[in-house]
Amino acid sequence: MKRLLIIGDQEVVREGLKGILDEPHGTMIFGEAGTAPHALQLVQEQDWDAAILDLSLGGDGGGWNC
Repeated sequence: MKRLLIIGDQEVVREGLKGILDEPHGTMIFGEAGTAPHALQLVQEQDWDAAILDLSLGGDGGGWNC
């Protein structure tokens, strides 16, 4: 199974991406983060095959200065 981390501050967008990307077989494992600090925590705690990042994530400069 592939592991994909979706990082974005809009839950409806994260849910939509999961629905699109997991069709038709349910073979993806998803992680979600709504903030940059949460995303960094997930990246440090787990291994991911790929990540989708909202470049306009809320905060100063996407909040990646934490």
